[in-house]
Amino acid sequence: MDTFNQTGERLQPDLVDKYILSKIPELYEGHKKAVKFKEQPISISGPSAVGKSTISRLLAEALGYRHFDLDVEASKRAGLKTTKEVFAQFGHAAFKHYQHDAIAEITGTTEKYVLAAGGEIWRPGYDENLIKANRELIANNTFNICLIPSSNLNEVVDVLYPRLNDGKRDTRTNGPEEFAHYVDLGIQQYFDLAQATVFVHFSDAQSVLEFILDKVLALSGSDS
Repeated sequence: MDTFNQTGERLQPDLVDKYILSKIPELYEGHKKAVKFKEQPISISGPSAVGKSTISRLLAEALGYRHFDLDVEASKRAGLKTTKEVFAQFGHAAFKHYQHDAIAEITGTTEKYVLAAGGEIWRPGYDENLIKANRELIANNTFNICLIPSSNLNEVVDVLYPRLNDGKRDTRTNGPEEFAHYVDLGIQQYFDLAQATVFVHFSDAQSVLEFILDKVLALSGSDS
């Protein structure tokens, strides 16, 4: 029996078990150097709809850290409640500046926190210097964990696009193929910023939380 992804592409048999059925998080092994976790503030990066807000909140609760959601904080600075409202009223470029102001304030605090991050990926039309400044603030002040479904672009699209295309959120693209290109521009940038990357596949939030606590922070805190 043939198996297809949600964009209609037939999957090879050797991909079926790992790609479609995996609900077990996996640690990306491609980072050049293991970075020791020193109980500093944590930031959670990754593409839209991967679960940054939920996982960061759960992780903050588990660690007893304060929680920040960058989208919420940036929207507050615009005097609005949602990113969708900010985009509609001020535009995406203005939102990026609100994000930067929020990142600068949050990373300047002496509190321990978990930040659901954003504003760290450059795309055509973005202010390159602003994105670079955001990346430096995140890199210099937090232990950054990237959440992404997989290094397989098809799987990323299959997991994330249906979540974004629910009528409530803006996919910022016209269809799965354009969304794939949108995500592909950012994948290596996420990897380059992160101290640890978790392939979440089709995992639920609790599984990802437990994996981060047990594998990512414990592994990062070892001397190996």
